[in-house]
Amino acid sequence: MTATFSRCVILLFIFSIAGCASDQRSPVVEEWGSPIDAYIAVGDVEFPDGYDRNIKDLVVHRDMLWIGYGDGTRNMGSSTPVEYRYYPSPSASGPQIARVEAEGQGAPQRTAGDTGEEQVGHFRLLSVEGNTTLWQAGADSTDADELWTQAKPAPERLIEGNVFRLDGSEGEPFWTKYRSVAGGEHVHDIAAFDGAIWSVGSGSDHRGEWEGGQIFRYLWRSDDGGKSFQTHRRFMYPDLGKGDTRFRRLLVIDDTMYAFGYVNPFVDGGPLEGRHLAVSRGGEVRELEACISPYVVVETWNLDDNHGLVITREDDETPSRAFSVDSDGFRELTAWADVRVRDCSPGSGSEDVLLLIERRTEPRKFAVVKANRNSLSQFEVVLDLGETAASSITLWHGGLYVGTDEGMILRVKGF
Repeated sequence: MTATFSRCVILLFIFSIAGCASDQRSPVVEEWGSPIDAYIAVGDVEFPDGYDRNIKDLVVHRDMLWIGYGDGTRNMGSSTPVEYRYYPSPSASGPQIARVEAEGQGAPQRTAGDTGEEQVGHFRLLSVEGNTTLWQAGADSTDADELWTQAKPAPERLIEGNVFRLDGSEGEPFWTKYRSVAGGEHVHDIAAFDGAIWSVGSGSDHRGEWEGGQIFRYLWRSDDGGKSFQTHRRFMYPDLGKGDTRFRRLLVIDDTMYAFGYVNPFVDGGPLEGRHLAVSRGGEVRELEACISPYVVVETWNLDDNHGLVITREDDETPSRAFSVDSDGFRELTAWADVRVRDCSPGSGSEDVLLLIERRTEPRKFAVVKANRNSLSQFEVVLDLGETAASSITLWHGGLYVGTDEGMILRVKGF
């Protein structure tokens, strides 16, 4: 039986935009890196009317800076290999490409770093069986990988999705590919919880269901370190062929894992609606009923083991809503109503978080602000980016690195 899970408090706070003191000089922003120039060169030819060239994610692990990029809408990974690119140090002359161990896990690789994905990013740091490393969910397999799966001997043409784990050493990192998510047309997120690895996404058990309009949102579980995933729950979009449904994000807070999803009645033009779950240790699944329940979650971040940040958005034209979450439930951060949060990263202080925000003005304005993770009650602007459209941030070797919508990485020293 499905139980309900209802907790919500609205948190009001002052949105402070205090900048640096007047006697301080403005930070110097430099163009530091262009890690996806070859990808952009292909995209400019293949899709002259536009495609996604932004730096989707920047994350530091093992003292290496990893890059997220690609376009799952334009299927850029089918046009050119999308690879795991990284910088080994701030003084590196350019990005390096990590190889992907993928034998027997999809179509033959075009390059040693070919992921078989249309895009990479949204990295997650997971602790599994005593090993803490980066993982990534494969949001959209290439056409070649999908055809490879469909050619497997089976009563029905199968659907499979990918997850990836960072292995190797600092000097020679590589990624291990597991094409192991049964039914995973799209695998959007991954988390470690209750001794298992969990993933979420959408798809169908086989092509017969998919082509018949039976689209499901999935919660998968792996008990063997990602080598295989089984369906823990799946929910079908009720009107065949008239809409889409997915679980998009996971978030673990204390003894609860949240799975955030939506239904999209796109044929009839109806609004997207949130569909969320709360999972307890032992695998009990409950419907989440809280102030966040109606909204479509687009991003989640752990601020620590006990605090999280959840961002919702209705469409590309409206500001996001922000919610903090802890063991007491969800709190809407109502003073964020005029901004969109695009990324979140740990700050230099033990309780600091950095947020990349977009002000929905005309023209749009971007900034990096600092907040205390325990209260999120006040902000301090630490970098005003003006009209430079940015999509990701991180700190590395005393510098603030900013990924832009045009495929560049900017750096500001002295953070």
